Amino acid sequence: ALALSLLTLLLGVFAYRSLLVWSPTEGVLPRLEGWLYMPSGTSPQIVLALAAAALVARRDRLLAALGPAGSLGQALAPLGLGGVLFLWASYVGAMDLLIPSLASLALGAGLLLGGAPLARELALPLLILLFAIPSPAVLTNQIVFPLQLLTAEHTLALVRALGVPAVQSGDLLYTPGHTVRVIETCSGMRSIDVLTLLALVYAAFFRPGARRGVLLVVAAPLIAYGINLVRVALMVLRPGSPSALAHVLEGVAVFGAGVLLLLLTDAGLSRLLPHRRSQPAAHGPDLPTPSAGRRSLAVLAAVAVSLAAASLLVPSWVRPDRLDGSALKLPAEAHGWRLSGRTPAEEARRPWSGGATRHAYGSYERDGEAAAVFVAVNHRLRRNQSLLSPRNAFPGAGWEVEERTLLAVGPDGPRVEVTLLGGLKGRVLTYHWYEGTARLAGELTRALLATDRSPLRRPGAARMVQLSTGVEPKATGRAEAEARLRSLLPAFGVPGPAS
Repeated sequence: ALALSLLTLLLGVFAYRSLLVWSPTEGVLPRLEGWLYMPSGTSPQIVLALAAAALVARRDRLLAALGPAGSLGQALAPLGLGGVLFLWASYVGAMDLLIPSLASLALGAGLLLGGAPLARELALPLLILLFAIPSPAVLTNQIVFPLQLLTAEHTLALVRALGVPAVQSGDLLYTPGHTVRVIETCSGMRSIDVLTLLALVYAAFFRPGARRGVLLVVAAPLIAYGINLVRVALMVLRPGSPSALAHVLEGVAVFGAGVLLLLLTDAGLSRLLPHRRSQPAAHGPDLPTPSAGRRSLAVLAAVAVSLAAASLLVPSWVRPDRLDGSALKLPAEAHGWRLSGRTPAEEARRPWSGGATRHAYGSYERDGEAAAVFVAVNHRLRRNQSLLSPRNAFPGAGWEVEERTLLAVGPDGPRVEVTLLGGLKGRVLTYHWYEGTARLAGELTRALLATDRSPLRRPGAARMVQLSTGVEPKATGRAEAEARLRSLLPAFGVPGPAS
């Protein structure tokens, strides 16, 4: 039995060997500040180590839950799901799908070797393991930008409470002689991820009890958001820009304060909810018979052999040809508009390039009027990129939404979103729409399953088009801005608005 167990373990490690070197950041482990603050790109190696440490910390309870052996019927569904995910991940080259595959197979192994009691003991380490899965960009985009705006709003309240005069305009914070932009890494999302992960690891190691553990995990995101506000406030209060090293050390120190607050929170919960740690009871006569244990190990060994063979034999999906750049071509003339060679003034602050494979921008002029266009395309091969984002309504930093509506362009036209924005720089009207994309739920499903890296791939590339123009401070300014953008729609393949 021991030899069979070791063989199964070695074959399992061989099958999942790519996880030991895979990194969402394309080849290298992220730097310390990136792991703490970037909205995606978790090091799977670190999380794998934490999950393994959690298993070691709970070894007495795991060993006590090894019997009686569960039935193959209980374990068949998670074992089958894990195997299917493994084959699909290997075929499409989506290494992150190996993580839920590994978790599903581990759950199936627990059900096979110890039934429901062992599966329950494995649940927390497996939950820790799932933190190694990078969030799909299509989902991250829907969270990060609103969180940036919320962080800017709450930071403004904090610095004003400290007696510092400050003004907010969208994601920009102004103090006398100093401007701070709340960028993606300042949103707090990464701090929330990591501190929640640490709360789970703490619960796995120190076993504070179910109620305390749940409350601690719930408190972790709130603490992380609070310490991120402190970090951003320090940037606002500091008149000059620190060196890169000083900025990193400051961020790590603030995060360390968050860990300390997490420990103090648990100390307070321990007074309100004292927990008596129970000793794991031996199963005695309920321990599995040697024959049942050998049958379970034989099944797991067969699964491990199959996965190891599949890791060598499953072919890789053939990538398509290079992206066709015609979708980026801007018309030189359209309905009296002429494309100028000037770059829009706010282009330097555009945040979209991270979600696009390629992008283009330009300015149009007509009889003293002006409008800007931004086009981004994505070939859908990288799941850490997505065009879908609420920030596409914004032509740059420092804007706040005044009005948001939809433009009816007929049954064959795209869903054009109209956004009126205001700020310290004035007012601007934007139209933006997507082509070759599904709604949010559909895009999320495709991103999770990596279907666009398979024969189920959609033809062509996804495209986002944004048109923007200034709104003059007069009664007819909004109507004139609407007329300018509507006259440009046909040049980008959108039919005129329905009457």
